[in-house]
Amino acid sequence: MSTKLKLLYNPEYYSSTVSVFLEPLWDQYFERVVIDSLTTYDPDSCLVYADFSTANEWITRWQEQGFKIVIDHLWDGWITDKWTNTDDQFVLRNTRWFWHNECLWFRHLGYHNLNRNYVIDKSFLLLMNKPRPHRKEIYKQLSPILDNAIYSFHGMGIPLQNALDKFKTTSAGDRYTDIEWYNRTKFSIVVETGTDEFEYSSVREGTPWIIHTEKSYKPFAFKHPFVSWGSAGLLSFLKAQGFETYENLFDESYDAIKDHTKRLNKVVAVINELNLKDTSYFNDRLTLEKLEHNYNLFYNLDLAHKYFKEEIVDPIYEFANK
Repeated sequence: MSTKLKLLYNPEYYSSTVSVFLEPLWDQYFERVVIDSLTTYDPDSCLVYADFSTANEWITRWQEQGFKIVIDHLWDGWITDKWTNTDDQFVLRNTRWFWHNECLWFRHLGYHNLNRNYVIDKSFLLLMNKPRPHRKEIYKQLSPILDNAIYSFHGMGIPLQNALDKFKTTSAGDRYTDIEWYNRTKFSIVVETGTDEFEYSSVREGTPWIIHTEKSYKPFAFKHPFVSWGSAGLLSFLKAQGFETYENLFDESYDAIKDHTKRLNKVVAVINELNLKDTSYFNDRLTLEKLEHNYNLFYNLDLAHKYFKEEIVDPIYEFANK
């Protein structure tokens, strides 16, 4: 890798190459070049890099000129007919993206230095935005106990309740987090982007994609036990990455229930049970050890750099050298 590949990107459209906290890693392995229609580039030493959500709007002319294209599908990794691997196109996906991306982003925001100082006066933390059907379902079922929570459902016109929210006054955007939300609550309810392993995939065969986003990693970053409302198998997926879950505190059998309604009912039953638990219930030695383990694993910088190299850099170079 003595000569760096050039990654040509269009600054008019988002891609992961322009995230300020990732730029040092990109620059370690590639030469990032703002693409210019008036400049001549060598297809043998350059790749065009585009996010899947906007690639159709600008890559055609470069494909016609013989450039290989990298389609960044890191944020939404499900398999689709629209973007597939060919000799001249590589669709970049990996299952650790949200982990190492959030690790680096949260470090950039200083969240790894936040001090936990528990003064618990609410039961749980529930943060939701877009009004997807599965979110409306759990919101309806939990409505009777939400007075005992810090919660939001912005997509339904419900701003953060029972706490302050400085979202609109910070550069952190939707990664803004007030540590007091976690200091004041006993556990998190993680409501993922979807609940069906094929929900966003047009290719309903092969290995299913367990829907996971930054939402599933936030409790690790802020030392919080959590209950998940997402795809069946989500907890098993996180465990396979080395994280601990909290079967010592509550029944996690919901993770293996395939039926949507039955899984939801089990999740709600677990939440209702935990809502009645005293704060001391969450402070046993094993739980505290798990919280510390998850925190240290999530913020492990060496692993974040290792996975960036192995799961992003190396596959791009392999594609370029075919």
